[in-house]
Amino acid sequence: MRITFTATSLLLASLLLPACKGTEGDSNGAASRPINKANLTECLCGTPEADVLGCTAACCLGGPCDNPLCTCEHESPAAAPAATQPAVQKMDGTGYTGPGSAGFEALTISQTAYQAYVTKDGKIIKGAPIKREGDRIRFKMPITGGGSVESLKSLSDFSPHSAFNILRKLEPGHDLESHAKLAKFALENGLIAATRTELRHAAKYAKKEGRFDEFEKKVKIKAAEILKGLVNKAIEEGDAKKAYRFGSLLFTKLPDQMTTAEKEAMLSRYEKLKADQANAKRTKKEAEASAARSKADARILKPIEDRIAKAEKRAHKGLVGTSNQSKSLRDFNGAAKDFQWAMKKIQKEQRKSSNALGVLSGELRRLEQRARQGYIDAHLNAGSIYLGRSSLNKARNNVNAILAVDPKNGRAISMRGRIEIAGNTGWGWGAGYGGSVGR
Repeated sequence: MRITFTATSLLLASLLLPACKGTEGDSNGAASRPINKANLTECLCGTPEADVLGCTAACCLGGPCDNPLCTCEHESPAAAPAATQPAVQKMDGTGYTGPGSAGFEALTISQTAYQAYVTKDGKIIKGAPIKREGDRIRFKMPITGGGSVESLKSLSDFSPHSAFNILRKLEPGHDLESHAKLAKFALENGLIAATRTELRHAAKYAKKEGRFDEFEKKVKIKAAEILKGLVNKAIEEGDAKKAYRFGSLLFTKLPDQMTTAEKEAMLSRYEKLKADQANAKRTKKEAEASAARSKADARILKPIEDRIAKAEKRAHKGLVGTSNQSKSLRDFNGAAKDFQWAMKKIQKEQRKSSNALGVLSGELRRLEQRARQGYIDAHLNAGSIYLGRSSLNKARNNVNAILAVDPKNGRAISMRGRIEIAGNTGWGWGAGYGGSVGR
């Protein structure tokens, strides 16, 4: 059998799985917040992971479901009346079955589970995909008063989650190749949870056929290629959060698929983007601050700024050197200690100047945010490596350190869930390949 997709099962099965996002741009995205249906993040609705993460999918809220990993059947209409009239063809070439008509292409409303699919512009289309015709999908859609009509829709018009749902309906997957195709589409569109699920299914077939080593080898190469493209695209679009998400996966899960020079180049581009965005926001304030900043303020701030810069340099070194995980862990843990020192120093100075207003207070707040984010990132990267090495207690310590300063951090909560699952199943990657083959 020819394998058309090569994205990793064993490694990508441990991809970071965020909780449901609320409004777009919210990094933590509590499930209780209003859900943007056009930008829904993956949830494992009704699975143990969902309970661990406290994740609530759209269908649980009674709304249309645009999620490749949950099923919302509450919108399926009742069965149609008995067939009494023949099918007719409309002038525009679309098929039509009127109320009580004989089923067009043997598909009646009683046999059709209509679901909601979301377009990129946020519109909701309700129907059932019948077949794929190139880049277009033939849909069977309900009409008012009963019956249905067929219509062609472009797959590229749908949100990534809905497009994946459509393809999965048309090709549910009962072999290695079909699951691999779905995983490829999911990863190319940034659907990490869906990729993880499809690769887990694909791995079962690869093991059953005695081709797991071949599958895993090819998978690493293709997965790295796709993730590189996602990182570069995010940087070009100025989306630092997305670039970090995909870059972190690439650097910590597939470190041997990039040379040191490639890592340096990608990190340099990402850090330049972050620096440019931060500078754009601070330009006006820094101009005002530079004129009013006293020498006393400079004496307070410089040691903190120097320690944060040292920590950032060490964290950078840890990311570049992830091929040597032991060395990277020393760098990440060392960086975390320096960031922690800076945060404590800032808190001490803030208490001393609690009633003072102006430049010093604002600069301390800025440095605190910088040190805090660096501290969280260092612990996330160290925890990810520990989890991959099945050092669950050490990974748990990293997660606890993050939650101590940011109890609602979505990525730390997600990692904690995967640690607990790994501990219960005995699989350090939090994946496992137990269960039956297929869906």
